Amino acid sequence: MLQSKKKPPTIVLLKILLTIFLLVLPIFLTIKTPIFEVKRIDFIGNKLSCVENEQINKELNLYGKNIFMIDFKKGKEDLTLKYSCIGDVQFSKLYPDKLTINLTERKAQFIFAPLKLKEATGSAIEQLINISATESAQFADLGEKYLVDDQGVVFERATEENLPKIYLRYDLSVGKRLDEGLIKNLLKILQKVSEFGLPITRAFLEKEDLVSIDTSPKLVLRLTFEIDSQLAALQLILEKAKIDDVKLEFIDLRFDKPVIRYGERQNNLRN
Repeated sequence: MLQSKKKPPTIVLLKILLTIFLLVLPIFLTIKTPIFEVKRIDFIGNKLSCVENEQINKELNLYGKNIFMIDFKKGKEDLTLKYSCIGDVQFSKLYPDKLTINLTERKAQFIFAPLKLKEATGSAIEQLINISATESAQFADLGEKYLVDDQGVVFERATEENLPKIYLRYDLSVGKRLDEGLIKNLLKILQKVSEFGLPITRAFLEKEDLVSIDTSPKLVLRLTFEIDSQLAALQLILEKAKIDDVKLEFIDLRFDKPVIRYGERQNNLRN
């Protein structure tokens, strides 16, 4: 019976080394070859209001870098943190040596401004309950106003006036980040209130978890408590008032049984 000859250990070792070399060589060439060094960068999308594309190029410093070795995630994080107007950054590779960068500007959902109360004491909600529409106008246009997006980022001083104005007790500055959860709840509330046919020109944040909305009727809701339940209760109250043909002046939805104040013909509080 013939026995197979074993290959010498040296030959086996050489084959292993050759295999490793053939696997590593393409990776080495990919990293070291100038073919994959970035030579062109194109920007797509609208021009940003807070920074020029040339400055973005300087910040990223991608020219001459290997297209496979760039940390795009870090680049995005650095840009969105430094430039508050940038909402998103998307990189696309065009092999072997080109990149496209799509910069998306943040979209304003609100105008935020510092709240100036008539007196140092008393909450905004207490004052809102008792002031008339004429008196409430004194809150408007006091101090700097800022644009805020749906993530709670204060990204630009406000020049437009066609967004809901939100007043709060503390000063803001560009780059400040508000609680994203509260901001999303606030956006949801304002959208629903508008869908119910109530015009919104301004709202007031009190202690960061209560919102009072200066509309007709005036509304108070809690931003951290069962938003859907509060909105469902509001819808039922509005529908019932329409059926009963009664005027509503004020609805406080913070409680299990909302507090309602009716017009002049209904002087008592009803639940």
